[in-house]
Amino acid sequence: MVADQPLSNTNPLRDTITNAYRMDEAECLEKLIPQATFTPLERDTVITTATELVVETRKFKKKQSKIDALLHQYDLSTEEGISLMCMAEALLRIPDKATMDKFISDKLSNAAWKNHLSRENPLFINAATWSLLLTGSVYAPALNNDENLFASLKRSVSKVGASVIRPIILQMMKAIGAQFVMGQDINAALKRAEEFEAEGYQFSYDMLGEAARTMEDAKAYYDSYVTAIDAIGKAAKASTHTQNPGISIKLSALHPRYEYIKYEQIMAEMPPMLLALAKQAKQYNIGLTVDAEEADRLDLSLDIFEKVFSDPALDGWEGFGLAVQAYQKRASFVIDWLADLSRRHHKRIMVRLVKGAYWDAEIKTTQILGLSDYPVFTRKNSTDVSYLACARKLLSETDCFFPQFGTHNAYSVAAILEIAGNNPNFEFQCLHGMGAPLYHQIVDKAKFGRLCRIYSPVGTHKDLLGYLVRRLLENGANSSFVNKLADDKTPIDKIVYDPTERVAALAVKPHPHIPKPCDIYGKWESSEGMDFSNHHTLAAFKATMDKDVRQKQHWSAGPIINGQPKFDKQAETRYSPNNLSEVIGNASKASAEDVEEAISIATAATRTWGETSAEERATILERAADAFQAAMPELISILNREAGKSIPDSMSEVRETIDYCRYYAYRAREDMKPHELPGPTGESNVLLLKPRGVIACISPWNFPLAIFAGQIIAGLATGNTVLAKPAEQTPFIAFKAVQILHEAGIPGDALQLLIGRGSVVGAKVVNDERVAGVMFTGSTETAKYIE
Repeated sequence: MVADQPLSNTNPLRDTITNAYRMDEAECLEKLIPQATFTPLERDTVITTATELVVETRKFKKKQSKIDALLHQYDLSTEEGISLMCMAEALLRIPDKATMDKFISDKLSNAAWKNHLSRENPLFINAATWSLLLTGSVYAPALNNDENLFASLKRSVSKVGASVIRPIILQMMKAIGAQFVMGQDINAALKRAEEFEAEGYQFSYDMLGEAARTMEDAKAYYDSYVTAIDAIGKAAKASTHTQNPGISIKLSALHPRYEYIKYEQIMAEMPPMLLALAKQAKQYNIGLTVDAEEADRLDLSLDIFEKVFSDPALDGWEGFGLAVQAYQKRASFVIDWLADLSRRHHKRIMVRLVKGAYWDAEIKTTQILGLSDYPVFTRKNSTDVSYLACARKLLSETDCFFPQFGTHNAYSVAAILEIAGNNPNFEFQCLHGMGAPLYHQIVDKAKFGRLCRIYSPVGTHKDLLGYLVRRLLENGANSSFVNKLADDKTPIDKIVYDPTERVAALAVKPHPHIPKPCDIYGKWESSEGMDFSNHHTLAAFKATMDKDVRQKQHWSAGPIINGQPKFDKQAETRYSPNNLSEVIGNASKASAEDVEEAISIATAATRTWGETSAEERATILERAADAFQAAMPELISILNREAGKSIPDSMSEVRETIDYCRYYAYRAREDMKPHELPGPTGESNVLLLKPRGVIACISPWNFPLAIFAGQIIAGLATGNTVLAKPAEQTPFIAFKAVQILHEAGIPGDALQLLIGRGSVVGAKVVNDERVAGVMFTGSTETAKYIE
């Protein structure tokens, strides 16, 4: 069942956040553009400052680290760059050497490494490239210059196996990892930080690792946070948290079921853990920031944050903070709510404003779930507009906030400097391993003299995976600002520009090549899912589910012959597998006479239904899709209580059924058209896909709706009449599905439902000579019945 959660929020600002979750992108931008717009004079100042930052940054190019040079050489616009990223992500988790060797050979064999050899490259790049090019050839350069590099390499190379190159590749991957990780434990990280602190930087430490999968994982993460806070606190020397190092906390690391559908459990178990960590941080007067995660966790994070922030134990301490992602359409509304929270409790909140690191996942997840729209902007420039609008809000209310701006974009940095003016109450943040040439200028007292905090991951190589891939995507993508910033070939005016002007000038503000989730299939509409991370949606759905349970909803099912359901007095009482004492209904079984009658009716109807046009059949199936969509809450309830399926799995199964309807409607129109094929002597023949007659559809219990309905729809779409025999364990969902199909327009004589044991019903329909075919699965290939 669905866990309890708030049916409404008394604060209207929270409803505003919820309403903006997946709001229309153009509408959202129309609100943000005025907030992010500068006067012409201000814009000129921002562009001048940003240009100077880029020019100075590019002067550092010759001083960049070997790993910076390697990442710049192998950006993600190339197969070689992608291969490097794949190796970096995968080699750290492949457990055995044999698999590593196969993986290395596969990734290195298909890329054009030789295209990256150049006399203009540093020796390190060319040596690394030759190692990659030869897929196991070892080169130990005896020369310390590039003069005779190519000739030397050709003479000294010896072919060896992948087992020899493996240590080289692993070392290279670990070197890439070290670029982005401050230390393998907190003490090593604190020691390494000393040289940066001497230059004026502060630090926020992040204990590496993705979401907890078990309670054991969660305890290990919690313990690591306790240890880290203690070590950071002992190293803190300043009297204010803004001058001390801090820590970032991932809430998903503290609980394996950190999801909105588990609201009641999470709100009971997680705030005490976070409060304990916050109290520990307060004791040392260091900052603690709740890190940003996927969009579907935002509401839950806000509720947990509010509960902990409001606790009297944290009074007098302003080191508790939250990360806000500007690529979410809700970002500016979250800031409004945080300002209200700050005023209600009379203390400031640290807010780390970032652009967001999960964009690809947010787009793909929304498409997979079939939700109404994306929670994030589909254009990078739109995210930049949102970032500037949010930055202006934060800097206009420094009585409520201590803003922390995480960005590596020179225009964004210059814009924040312009908005802030002489206001000292904020800091910049950068990622360890990225943006050093840019931020050396920011902390330089002779230039800007602004605070900068380095977000610094801490952990072992095996903990690096998720973070490393995100950093490589950000740092290595040829479209990224970081990549273009260091590329002298990219004109400065291509990377230093006002994003509000570009977005305002767009006729279509959402990206035209990123379709809405309902349009991802192109030729037919995708089904729509239910967003269980939206508290309005979840509250309405929960009310439906609770009503079924509270009213002890009982269903009835029986054979449907010629459109008429048949029930008998010997109907079997059915119980829920979730609760074996809970009666959920009564099911009647088909008799031998029922089966005979159904076969006779279906046989007689083959001509009428078979001659119905493909267009009409497709239209009926599309009506059925709409009906299944409208009935989704009820269908989920039946699947949950009858088949014992989880709520998310039940929703996915209903959506799959809807997609079957629309897919086969499309295929009916396409496949039932005449197709001209050359005959054996060159003449043109016309091939028309034809129905075969009566088809028996026998479905399994594990997908009692999707496979059951998918087979039926395939048969009906191609003009066959159908005998549907559902799994014995799940008659209620089958009964409801057939009712929906009949109500949508499938004739009663074209579709018969036969509930009963396979040994009675299945054996009869399979062996009857009037049955032209039998389907046991939902394969799309079963749609083609060709004589």
